[in-house]
Amino acid sequence: MGNKFSVATIGLALLCTSQALGGASGNGTVPVAATHYSFCFGGLQKTIYFSNVIVSAPTPKRPLLNAAFGSYLTKTFGATSNDGGQCITSEVMADTENAKKQREADFVARKWKIVEITWAGAVAN
Repeated sequence: MGNKFSVATIGLALLCTSQALGGASGNGTVPVAATHYSFCFGGLQKTIYFSNVIVSAPTPKRPLLNAAFGSYLTKTFGATSNDGGQCITSEVMADTENAKKQREADFVARKWKIVEITWAGAVAN
């Protein structure tokens, strides 16, 4: 009985230690900083505004750009210019560029006016 209890105690201690060292995600991995590529868009009344592709400094988390982009549109083009804005992010530049082209094509097919803007992004992580 004493040996079984000791083995169980050691096993439990190892399990707890491995969970504590496992990182913030809880699956045993530690988040790694990566460069993120994003573009944002938003609009109303058949006009859609697209940012250029934004390159963010390496961080473990994706940049949170939606609110800042929506605020920029409102301040720059007026309160009726947008529905809040959305941003698409990837760790691969080509994926982001292709997603932007596809999204723009979708709006062109719906007969929306595309306006390219040079918003550089204001990041809140």
